[in-house]
Amino acid sequence: MLNRKESLAEIMAIDAEERAARLSYVNLTEADCKLLRQFKPVIEKNADMIVDTFYENLSRYPELIKIISQAGSNIDRLKITQKRYLLDIFDGNFDKAYFESQLKIGVIHKNIGLTPRWYLGGYSIYLQLINPLIIRKYWYSPAKALLLLPTLTLYWMMSSTSVCQNRK
Repeated sequence: MLNRKESLAEIMAIDAEERAARLSYVNLTEADCKLLRQFKPVIEKNADMIVDTFYENLSRYPELIKIISQAGSNIDRLKITQKRYLLDIFDGNFDKAYFESQLKIGVIHKNIGLTPRWYLGGYSIYLQLINPLIIRKYWYSPAKALLLLPTLTLYWMMSSTSVCQNRK
């Protein structure tokens, strides 16, 4: 029986050491987190555009709209959640609470039948929208910032697919 006081990470046996290993594996450092925090004002300024464009793309796929509708949600509601998710990323704080929220998102995706095909593809849209903002802000030296997003994307993928791979 499931102990409701246990976190998803505890149920899946993902402890602080495992979370640290995942960050280390993709080489996501405190310096990277600082860079994310420095870039957050740009994301805040452009968050509505990023989220609107993300869902404009999603809306082109009837299968996704059907999944969202059958789950009892809608695009407007998801835009609010997606904006919060986007801004949280640029807090650069990948602690236990953040990881737990990623696992919860993974559980929701799994429960509504949203397969990795769809949500992993969404990261491509984020990269396409955020990379030009990075280039504009760091035009004089965009390399480190541009390398950070793929690293962060791989970390998101590792976190979100943990639920799909968990056997417990």
